Amino acid sequence: LVHVRYDDESEAATALVEGAESAFEAAGIDLHSNYDEFFVILSGDSIRAAAALAVTEDETLSYEFSVVTMPTFRRQGLTRLLVEEVIRYARSMGAELDMETWVEAYVVNPEAMLPLLKSFGFALDGKYWRLKVQS
Repeated sequence: LVHVRYDDESEAATALVEGAESAFEAAGIDLHSNYDEFFVILSGDSIRAAAALAVTEDETLSYEFSVVTMPTFRRQGLTRLLVEEVIRYARSMGAELDMETWVEAYVVNPEAMLPLLKSFGFALDGKYWRLKVQS
């Protein structure tokens, strides 16, 4: 599991960001321009799954995320692992900044994602499934 950001200009990070973007594109998931961090699960040089993060900071801190798993690696718990990592990361950043922090899921495939999100305690709020991770 690797964490990469757009602003990391190393060749390895750039390749991972481009690979993650390609995985989302291949799955037909359009990411808006605010997605600037990724968690990537690799198998050798190939991406098995990725989570994209978009951070907003107002009076609260919000981490919107979307997940993609490559077809040959589905149903192996990789999405759960990515959601756990997003929650852990958002919680730690919220604690570090001492801010109320939320995780918001951008759901493209409700059949696959909703049971998983509900198992973590996410609830529908407007168009997002949200979970408060730091008070």
